[in-house]
Amino acid sequence: MSSDAQHPYSQPASPYSQPYPAPQGPAYASWGQRVLATLIDSAVVAFVPWLFFIFAIVTSEVTEDAFREPTSEPSGPGYVALVVGSVRYVALWFWNRIHRQGTTGQSVGKKVLGIRLVSQTTGQPVGRGTVFLHEIAHVADTPLYLGYLWLLWDTQRQTFADKIMTTVVVREGNR
Repeated sequence: MSSDAQHPYSQPASPYSQPYPAPQGPAYASWGQRVLATLIDSAVVAFVPWLFFIFAIVTSEVTEDAFREPTSEPSGPGYVALVVGSVRYVALWFWNRIHRQGTTGQSVGKKVLGIRLVSQTTGQPVGRGTVFLHEIAHVADTPLYLGYLWLLWDTQRQTFADKIMTTVVVREGNR
């Protein structure tokens, strides 16, 4: 072997001496972004219905129970406000979390933060049916909140619901 020929193992000692491209892949949303998006969604969905609930409380009537203890019951308009507020809450939740997120990948909170829920395999929004099942799958995240915390150390930042439904939450512009 000539002195100019290199031995196969005579590579540079440091892997940093040769420039390697950074791995390309989606930029996953952080835990903080996901929590903040959820808080924004909660505020958007609950604000108007809470006005109806407050009206029901303010207009409630004080009566006496069987033991002559004072109790409070909603008035007639208060009952109507409770029903309207409840229906409005469910409708807003469905529109934001199921319809909007299923068709665009973004609830209002996710839109504000520039993140979206997409299929892990296609990178596209998953549809209303899958998002609805995803919401149900969040039951797996709730014991000790372990599923919600799991994304802190998961390489794809997935909750248990994301793993079950094969979804990821990525930053805007990533598919």
